[in-house]
Amino acid sequence: MRKKWAEAWSSWLQPGSELVTLMFPVEAEGRKGPPWPVPTQLYDDMLTPQGILLSYLNCLPQTGQRSKFVVVLYNGRLEVLCRHLAAFLYVLLVRTVSF
Repeated sequence: MRKKWAEAWSSWLQPGSELVTLMFPVEAEGRKGPPWPVPTQLYDDMLTPQGILLSYLNCLPQTGQRSKFVVVLYNGRLEVLCRHLAAFLYVLLVRTVSF
């Protein structure tokens, strides 16, 4: 199932495109699911054979929680990630203020 997931992402991404994702939960010691934690290395193990290569990874620990969020960029440059995150935060802010 995981291999098919990676193959699907590979088929959806056009050459030269980036994949920006937020992983949660990851590598959470003692956490029982659902949701079940998945090690970040597993994502790499599935995506790398498909030509989707890790470019940037940053863990965002959550206060008071055993799990953490991970922001990941595949096939890209850091400045591209910053633009994607800025756009996401803008949309999030607009939706929050609108409600």
